[in-house]
Amino acid sequence: MFQWYAAYTNSRAEKSVYNQLQQKEIETFLPIRKVWRQYKTRKKKVDEVLFKSYIFFRISSRKFYEITKTQGVVKIISFEGKPAPIPEYQIDIIKRLIKNEIIFEVQDTIFSVGDNVEIIDGALKGHNGTLVNINGKYKVAMALEILNKSIMVVIDKRLLKFSKNQII
Repeated sequence: MFQWYAAYTNSRAEKSVYNQLQQKEIETFLPIRKVWRQYKTRKKKVDEVLFKSYIFFRISSRKFYEITKTQGVVKIISFEGKPAPIPEYQIDIIKRLIKNEIIFEVQDTIFSVGDNVEIIDGALKGHNGTLVNINGKYKVAMALEILNKSIMVVIDKRLLKFSKNQII
């Protein structure tokens, strides 16, 4: 059975590892988005890796050796000594965020405070998150728990409802 997993890579080796796994015909996902960077004399649109030092791959458990012998891979993300599978819906959320160019930021902590909300419309309809009020804007944190990360999504408050079916 094929499942999604994550590997921790050497610093700035994500694209190299991605290319190597592609050559091995392993289904691989490297979340990248285009961002503007200001240089001394100009602005340029560049690719930004969303999860620094992480790459996602979908394989059967018999192929872990192919991943571990790939140059630049430090280790497969594990829990209690076993590779930790990532639910397909979490990979799908990341893909939809990128495809629909939704503004979000990746954070190293999972939120434990705030109201639980559900997105009632848009690309992430039906997903739950935690509401945070920052600078007067509501943001929804979608937790990717397997990596101990959260995704902060900037979303219109009219697209949210409290978990008690109360519309904001």
